[in-house]
Amino acid sequence: MSNDGDVYGNHSSLTDVWILKVDSLGNIQRQKCIGGSDREAGTFCQIKQTTDGGYLIASDTSSMIGM
Repeated sequence: MSNDGDVYGNHSSLTDVWILKVDSLGNIQRQKCIGGSDREAGTFCQIKQTTDGGYLIASDTSSMIGM
């Protein structure tokens, strides 16, 4: 729900899922804020690294695409 600039890419005044990759010292290496027009809670968020070095992310959402 951050709108004060400390979370890059927040999509709405509602909640988004903020995904971070940090190094061993806790420094942010990569970040991505994922969300739509409604709430994304991340309650059931799962992140798996793929064999090609990418990531597969699945999360619950209340946003509707194309509605």
